Amino acid sequence: MLKIFDGKKEYIFTIAIGKVTYSCHPPLAKVIKHKIASYGSVRWLWFSDSFKCWSFRYFIVNGFFFIKRINYFEKIAIVGEDPQVKIMAKMLKLLKPEKVKHFKNRDEELYDKWIKE
Repeated sequence: MLKIFDGKKEYIFTIAIGKVTYSCHPPLAKVIKHKIASYGSVRWLWFSDSFKCWSFRYFIVNGFFFIKRINYFEKIAIVGEDPQVKIMAKMLKLLKPEKVKHFKNRDEELYDKWIKE
């Protein structure tokens, strides 16, 4: 499951719980497209809460969606210690190393300061 919170301005907050499946992609894509159309960019805080894995379909479809729009992401803060979270952070850093940062714990002051810079 992926809980999606539409934040102020260009901000998006998500919480990944358990397995994230393809059904999570359309609502996330809708919010991201809206942020890009309204503000020209996206700042994303992605949290892990007992995150286990992605479905293969979600991983592929979402991967192509993000690669196509990677230049619209100002910053992506990935918060969590699960092995899959580390993999996600490494993959995104390959595309935009200066715009992706992995935070191992939920120290709100650290990631909040970085995402707002």
